[in-house]
Amino acid sequence: GLEDRSPRRVPGYTPRSAERIAAGLPGLVLGAAVGDAIGLSSGSGESGAGEYGEVSAATQLELFMLEGLVNGRVHHRRHGWHDCDPLHMFTLVSYLMWMYAQGYEWRDLFGSGFHASAGWLARRSEIRFRRNPDEQAEERFRRFISERKPALDARPESRSCGPLALAPPLAIWCDDIEELVQLAVRNTALTHGPVVRAAAAALAVLCNRLLNEESPREAVDSAIAAVGALEGAADVVRALRIAVDLPADPRQAFPDAHSADQALGVAVRAVLANPGDFAGGVRAAAQSHGDRPAIAAMCGAMLGGMGGIPSIPDPWLAGLRVRGLAEELIADAVVEFTSEDAPETAEWFARYDYAGEA
Repeated sequence: GLEDRSPRRVPGYTPRSAERIAAGLPGLVLGAAVGDAIGLSSGSGESGAGEYGEVSAATQLELFMLEGLVNGRVHHRRHGWHDCDPLHMFTLVSYLMWMYAQGYEWRDLFGSGFHASAGWLARRSEIRFRRNPDEQAEERFRRFISERKPALDARPESRSCGPLALAPPLAIWCDDIEELVQLAVRNTALTHGPVVRAAAAALAVLCNRLLNEESPREAVDSAIAAVGALEGAADVVRALRIAVDLPADPRQAFPDAHSADQALGVAVRAVLANPGDFAGGVRAAAQSHGDRPAIAAMCGAMLGGMGGIPSIPDPWLAGLRVRGLAEELIADAVVEFTSEDAPETAEWFARYDYAGEA
């Protein structure tokens, strides 16, 4: 019907979107976490190589963003939207919960007179750790809290990869590409400037298009078209085009793969070179130079979203320390986003509309 052919502008229910989310979201989220763990154990994190299974602060942020999306949709169903930036509050809450999980106390962020309630996810011990965080994102978010000013004009511009973890979950929010781009840009603008904002928007579009069953090459073309007019997009578009055309080792083409634009290019190259091969793509991403956890996580999100859980090797899933917690959150997200009659119980609202009641 017309509903299925028209892009979703809000996170409403359609049978087609429900089918795609149910099939792809578990692989997208767990694929990113597995990629993060593979990259972290490869030795590029601040503490060097470690035992497989641990994840970094990027997976924390991704999970808190997914929780924020569920929270946002529940709030939308209960109260409607009352401003033009519906996810802004829930992205702020996601960042706050991430900082809390890093070990910050509310008084560290707001002063001694402030107290907030942590959501169910932030209260779980499995998510409370500090490992390989993006310290530039932390510092700039603390500045945002204290000055109420996003990093739009921060100098020098940071190109660190941390905020890119916010982008993959946005793939389920809506299918309107212009809206998706603006959501990703606004989320990332809390801490980073134009290039990282454009990279995050491109990643959100890539993940959405792959969930919508475009081929990797088609998804790259969609991302280039979607972000090309954004401020700061030139380096991102260049990286994506290099990823498409690159015949071999990406090291020379992407000499600074700790920057978000080039890290995204390396991840996309790994996907294009290993279509349908989660293990091959993530291994290639984790063995690259640059920010290996971020690169492998982006690659894992894209390939996992394409192939779903069956595409991810069982031993990698079994060894993932946050697997149970992630699966609990994913199951809730699938219920909320794919049910024609989503839950209306007091328990559900207490679990997911706490930000709306603040």
